[in-house]
Amino acid sequence: MKIDYIIAYTDKHGNGYDKNYPWLHDTGDNLEISKAHVKMLNDMGMKDVTLFYMEEGEYLEQIPWSFINERKVEI
Repeated sequence: MKIDYIIAYTDKHGNGYDKNYPWLHDTGDNLEISKAHVKMLNDMGMKDVTLFYMEEGEYLEQIPWSFINERKVEI
C-alpha cells in the first residue's frame, strides 16, 4: 500500500483555509523530504505544522484537523 505524506499548517497568524480546515502541502511519498518541508514551514513562521499520511486511493477535498490528528506522523 502506497502512502503519501501531507503537511497541514496555519499561517503566521494562525489562519488556515477556515477555522476547521488548515492549509495543506502534499510532499509525496518520501518521508525524509517531507520532514525537510516541515522544517522549512516552521522556519518560515507557519503555525500548527503537522505531518500526516494518507493511503493510496483516499481522497478528501478538505481535510479537517480531526482526520489529521488521527494520522499524525511523529517527527
